[in-house]
Amino acid sequence: SEDRTVRLWNRGGVQVGEYRPPGDGITALALDRCHGCVIVGTMDAAVRIYAVAPDLSGESLWPFELKLVQTNSGHADAVRCVLHVPERQLYVTASWDRSIR
Repeated sequence: SEDRTVRLWNRGGVQVGEYRPPGDGITALALDRCHGCVIVGTMDAAVRIYAVAPDLSGESLWPFELKLVQTNSGHADAVRCVLHVPERQLYVTASWDRSIR
């Protein structure tokens, strides 16, 4: 979202967690269920991949932590769409710069 957060909601519509990854406003998000990753596209034209791990600290309602494992750049403008294609083991992104990568 423009407030730079990724929020976790339960099935009842109650927010149970919030994460603020580095970078500009979040414009796109996809899940890689094969590798347990969250892919985030941002206004600063970056795509960041986070590994999902259980949060064992017990200090947060957020049941897992996100660890940055990769940052991809190449777009000249905001990333507007992220798609995970498990059959090809890749991510496809689209940007306001009119490119698909």
